[in-house]
Amino acid sequence: KSPPAPVSSRGVLYLGKEAKLKIEGKVEFGPGTRIHLNNKAILSIGDGTFMHHDSAIITRRQISIGSGCAISWGVNITDSDWHELQYPSREEKKEFVSIGNNVWIGHNVSVLKGVTIGDGCVIGAGSVVCSDLPAGTLAAGVPASPIRTKIEWKR
Repeated sequence: KSPPAPVSSRGVLYLGKEAKLKIEGKVEFGPGTRIHLNNKAILSIGDGTFMHHDSAIITRRQISIGSGCAISWGVNITDSDWHELQYPSREEKKEFVSIGNNVWIGHNVSVLKGVTIGDGCVIGAGSVVCSDLPAGTLAAGVPASPIRTKIEWKR
């Protein structure tokens, strides 16, 4: 008989009422991964994507992650601020996240609501992605900004 796994190695999956989790093909999650889908939320993840340990996907509306993505440890992806902030010139951002195919997200990155990350992008460690990134972009920083374009990466 094996001893019980420590609490930190367990992941969490929470599905709210009418939430939809769509997994296409083989997807891998590391220990401590947290996935939270609010009521009626949709999360889709493509074939060959993996997410390392201690990362989280928390969705209120919709998050889409493509095929062949490499998501490192400590990554947080969310499609909502989870609160309301009002001021006169505030423009409301769309509340969904789209991550393309073959995207590499470095450790301790935050991907925030309203973001589209194009196919083949690489996001440097510790970045905060709060605006769209076109395909083939290497981006880093707080907030993440393009460093190079027309890049390619391979596992």
